[in-house]
Order: sequence, then structure tokens, then C-alpha cells
Amino acid sequence: MFQEMEFLCFYNKIMVNQLILFHLQTLKSNKMNEKKIYIWKLAIFLHSHNMIMSGEELAKHLNRNNFSTNRNTKYKGKRGIYKLIKQTWKYLSKDLKLKEEAEHVALAFVKENGNYAYK
Repeated sequence: MFQEMEFLCFYNKIMVNQLILFHLQTLKSNKMNEKKIYIWKLAIFLHSHNMIMSGEELAKHLNRNNFSTNRNTKYKGKRGIYKLIKQTWKYLSKDLKLKEEAEHVALAFVKENGNYAYK
């Protein structure tokens, strides 16, 4: 019985994730949402492997993968990248009400001094 319950929990989580991904496909039409979703997916990867990334490293990563600021310039790893991290956390936590997913972003990205970048 325990294994059945464990399977149902796992199955429900998969279904919720599929629903979230479906919802995200509709949001990708907006460039800013596309960046937030990309950062979210990167945060899930980093957090699941007990890794972290600084804002400066994220800026280099986004630039390398053809993401640009709203002004169509490269990220520098300064205030703008930390604002984007905070906006991504807020988007997940407040707008989409996905607190657990927002936690991935909160724990994955840090400032150069090691403090959380989403604050």
C-alpha cells in the first residue's frame, strides 16, 4: 500500500508539472517571460545537483545563449541581473503561486558574497 501511495504522489507531481509546462508554453510569447522560464529551469537543474550560480555567472550564461536585456544589450552581472532573478522569484512565488518552484530560484542564485540573489 505504501508503494501505491508513493506512486500516486509521484504520478500527481508529474501531472502537475505537465500542466505547468503547458501553461508556460502560452506564456513564452513574451520575451521577459521566456527569460524567467529559462532561469527557472536552470534553477531547477542547479538546485537538484546542489549547485549554485552567481549573478555574474548567470549574466555570462545568458549572453552566451543569446538572451539580452530589455534594451537589447548584454547583461553585465550587475544590478540588472539581480533584478531579473528577483523578478523571476516573484513571478513564480506571487504571480503563479508556485512557492516550491520559487524556492529553486531562491536557493540556486547567489550574490558574489554568497548571499541569496533573490532578496
